[in-house]
This record gives sequence, C-alpha cells and structure tokens, in this order.
Amino acid sequence: FVQPLALLDIRMATNRVRVAWPELLTNFVLQSRPNVDAGSFWSNVPITPVTNEGQRVIFDRPTNNVRFYRLQSIP
Repeated sequence: FVQPLALLDIRMATNRVRVAWPELLTNFVLQSRPNVDAGSFWSNVPITPVTNEGQRVIFDRPTNNVRFYRLQSIP
C-alpha cells in the first residue's frame, strides 16, 4: 500500500505566497508558470529557498493572475 506524498505546501501569508517542500528533496528546482495553456512554459523561480523546520521555503510576490508551481527534478 503506497500513499502519495504531498510535496508542495502553498499558502497565502501576509501579502506573500509561501511555498514549501521537504528539505530532503535536494535534486529538485521550484518552477512556476502563469497558466496551463500549451503556449505557457515553466520557468525556474529565482528565489533562493531557506531551510526552516525540515522544509525548504520561499516567499513569492502575489500577482493578480493565477500562478502554478511544481518541483522539477534535476538530472
């Protein structure tokens, strides 16, 4: 029996978007994109994460548009 692991924890935090993931995931980069249209591309989030309580955490600026996040493995 395998349970999925929730990798990203995304929350609003006082005028910022807080994105966190387990500290042990070291071979991944955080990426974002503005929508899921075929013409939209994933780009690396240019914010260096800090480690806090076993998680890597970034605080991103909120936008008026929807933003999607993912962790992409680094080969």
